[in-house]
Amino acid sequence: MLLGGGTAQGMAIAYTAVWAAETFNLAPGGVAFMYVVSGCAGALGNPLLGLLSDRIGWRRPFIVGQLLIASLIYSLYPFATRYEEGLALVAFAGFGVMGMTLASVGDRVRGLPGLAPGAGLRILATERTAWAMGIILGPALGAVLVTITDSVGPIFLTTAAIQVAAAALAMTGPEVRGGGGPHSASGAESDWPARRRVGLVLLVASLILLTLPAQTRNTYLPLFITQVLNEPRGAVGPAFTINAMMAVLVMPQMGGLAGRFGAGTVLYLGAIAGIIYTALQSMSTSYATTLGNQLLIGISISLWSTASLIFLQQLLPGRAGIAGGLYLTIFQVTPIVAGLVLGPVADRWGIPAAFSTTSMLVAASMLLLAVAARLLRSSANTARFHSR
Repeated sequence: MLLGGGTAQGMAIAYTAVWAAETFNLAPGGVAFMYVVSGCAGALGNPLLGLLSDRIGWRRPFIVGQLLIASLIYSLYPFATRYEEGLALVAFAGFGVMGMTLASVGDRVRGLPGLAPGAGLRILATERTAWAMGIILGPALGAVLVTITDSVGPIFLTTAAIQVAAAALAMTGPEVRGGGGPHSASGAESDWPARRRVGLVLLVASLILLTLPAQTRNTYLPLFITQVLNEPRGAVGPAFTINAMMAVLVMPQMGGLAGRFGAGTVLYLGAIAGIIYTALQSMSTSYATTLGNQLLIGISISLWSTASLIFLQQLLPGRAGIAGGLYLTIFQVTPIVAGLVLGPVADRWGIPAAFSTTSMLVAASMLLLAVAARLLRSSANTARFHSR
């Protein structure tokens, strides 16, 4: 199911910007605003769905429902003719299933008797890798479709079909009861020390900025390839496939790495890789160097994606649904930052400037992450940020 969902999302991610720019004749800022709308919808909806799934203790109805709704929305993409219609479609597309699915995996892992220490982290990293493998297949399949048909419409119709297949698979898997209501957590959130609350807020803020290179890639790399480098639309897919391939190679090790050295260390490394990627991409002058740069963003994504989810689940024991929703919210607040901050930058100074600005914002995220780590370590009632 994760493989199918990742494949569908990979196709949509790689070609949404191209679809928006061509269908509605948009400048980079207009394309970025569509991601803002999508991010706002997801940031509001996903935590609520996660909370509701915790309350009732079941994940499957939400996973299947989200996949089917997303399928319907993507099937309408080729028929949109007005910008307002496009905004409405991307708003519903902002809801994702990865966080809820991994929360379900976490429920199952916690219910396994006699699980060795650290095995749960490795299982979560492996499940996350299945999603990333789909992200490899999706852009490659999209590139083939757009090359054969010379149109981006078939990409979204195929995405819709894959979502339906993923929903069918989700219905056949075992359901594990998780969450379980307001008393399932080890302690009420209202009892958290002030330092822990502030530390968690700063952590989320730092993760939003830390994940910005991936969103900058999603929004501006297709435009960079087609408008700055003047490459054909089919050249977009291979770039996304390369960075996803690198992520798949590295990601299976991330659970063990986070367990051994601490989630904070892994997150710092992810930030450094993101800074290097965006700095190099802003200076790229050829398609070959752009493809080479994608190896770095693949490493960055693999470092922070698994470590951040693990750490959020550690901070919210008994609230796996909320942690999964918050995990997705981080990804969907990031497009808002990318649109509101980087959109005007790209319009005024060009698409490469969006990448260089991102590198500076990620550097700021490292400072926020350090402050959050200090606050969380000083709280007597929370796990240490660099727990081993």
